[in-house]
Amino acid sequence: MRIRSWIGLLLIAVICTGLEPPAAARGRPADSAFLTVKSSPSASYETTGELPFKGLKKAIAEADRVHAGALPYTDRYLTIRSGGQSSVWQVGRDGRLYNAESGERLQLAGEWTDKLKQYADEMSRKHYGELVDWTEARQAISVKSTVTLIDLETGLSFRAQRRAGRHHADAQPVTKEDTKVMKQIYNDKWSWKRRAVLIRHGDRLYAASMHGMPHGGDGIPDNGFSGHFCIHFRNSTTHGSKARDPEHQLMVHKASGRLEEYVRSLGPQELADAFIAAVHLQQHHMLGLFFKSSRSPEYVRLMEEVRPLISLRPIQQKKEISQEATGWAAEIPAEVQIERAGRKAVRHKLLFRMHRDAAGSWVLAEVEGLADGNPNRKSNEIGE
Repeated sequence: MRIRSWIGLLLIAVICTGLEPPAAARGRPADSAFLTVKSSPSASYETTGELPFKGLKKAIAEADRVHAGALPYTDRYLTIRSGGQSSVWQVGRDGRLYNAESGERLQLAGEWTDKLKQYADEMSRKHYGELVDWTEARQAISVKSTVTLIDLETGLSFRAQRRAGRHHADAQPVTKEDTKVMKQIYNDKWSWKRRAVLIRHGDRLYAASMHGMPHGGDGIPDNGFSGHFCIHFRNSTTHGSKARDPEHQLMVHKASGRLEEYVRSLGPQELADAFIAAVHLQQHHMLGLFFKSSRSPEYVRLMEEVRPLISLRPIQQKKEISQEATGWAAEIPAEVQIERAGRKAVRHKLLFRMHRDAAGSWVLAEVEGLADGNPNRKSNEIGE
């Protein structure tokens, strides 16, 4: 079956709302089926594609239901509307359907699994940006170039001009209106928090990461932005340390739609760094990628521990790892600063226990030290 013969059935559109089921459900016929691609369950920036309703409804009705040992990480959702009711299914990268509430997997009859995968792959390519190295991006987006940044969660967009930057792009909003939109993305409060963004330049769309804190040199008059902000691409580094920033790299890969592939490629120390980055950035939806199963007791307990946290920052990264890390198990220590709402920041010592899965990728088995009120853990309060 050729993908072109099926992609013609898709009516692809970008929707910017935030309702559940997916925003595309609004205005659809009473009986309809459509796929949605979005970077997180709460994202209001969506790409949707309509599917042939009757054939899919019949395939789902005839499908066998089996218990899924683990639910996959996904950014793809299938919504079925029929008789005034809506049902939402998670769509795995292989095109299989999952029910998050019951833990079931549908064994679709016929060719529908392949069709769903092809539909979703095509939509994903439209939704996300190209993953390019900084060496390529710095040539394509030269100094004084104007680009459009699209926030991957809200869909809000603004223009910015690259002003400088050797190791990453230093940029400024072009006008006061652009500054207003950028600040709106950060809930009207400037922040160093990294966000996944798409960079539109000419006819290309790049995957990138930005923070929202004016700092350093200025250059564009009357734009309401005192200083510049930073834009990172794959393998770009900070100007000071000349090292890749784990938070920026996590967001760059999120913006490319290749987050799972990225996490699966990380070594033990990088995996621990990326986990700390994900928790600090409140990217709870992606934490399942770090474990073998998002239904394991260890993962469920961990989610209860990280939800109250408003900040998790590394203080001292220990680059030495246990000798076991060259085989199938590793223990990675990390000293971090943890902040909870209404509480002073405190130092904690974490211990990441991990092993390789059947595919050879490193996955977490346990993270010790995140729980609040553990009498066996020593911590030192840090002044605000």
